[in-house]
Amino acid sequence: MLSNAQNIQSPSFDNTNYDYGGAGNVYQETTGSMSSAYDLPLSIMSATDGIWPPLFGLALGISAIFLIVIIYSTFRVVQIRLAEREHFAHQSRSPEVGLLLGHKDEHGAATGGISQTKQRWQQVERHIQSTNQNDWRLAILEADIMLDDLISSRGYVGEGLGEKLKQVRPEDLNSIEAAWEAHKVRNKIAHEGSSHELNEREVKRVIGLYKQVFTEAKFI
Repeated sequence: MLSNAQNIQSPSFDNTNYDYGGAGNVYQETTGSMSSAYDLPLSIMSATDGIWPPLFGLALGISAIFLIVIIYSTFRVVQIRLAEREHFAHQSRSPEVGLLLGHKDEHGAATGGISQTKQRWQQVERHIQSTNQNDWRLAILEADIMLDDLISSRGYVGEGLGEKLKQVRPEDLNSIEAAWEAHKVRNKIAHEGSSHELNEREVKRVIGLYKQVFTEAKFI
């Protein structure tokens, strides 16, 4: 029995070096693959490093241009609104508005007369004879103020002319659509300022719309 036990050889672990060596190779291959996966985006970022500064500068320049345009447009709208307000304040003190509102002078006579309205309209017509687009814009703005005076004199109230026109029915004013169309052009001028291009034909067409309304209402 003892001789048989002596003949039993102890297990050999010589092959373990081979097994660990294989695992090491697998680890190195895996590590190398992961390193390559990380290197790819890094190499892409490195290659595009020179592109980002010009793109950033371009985006900054475009943003600055848009900001300047917005500021200029806002400034022009404020200018036009102030001019309209001053114009309207002046006209509210004029004789023809006093007549519409029933104001009387110290002798009890109604102030103003229809001739004043005609004078305002003649001024509008003089503006459209000019070759200057600013005069054309003034003609449309003045005609729109006259339209506001006319609509207000008929008892319509509202925050602006647009609100008053919404209350006017076609049976009360046949040319209400002409009034709307002309007023929309005025709004474009007020909002866009000098950037809203006009030509002589368009100006005369718009003034013709105002004249259609004023003639029907016997305002001029």
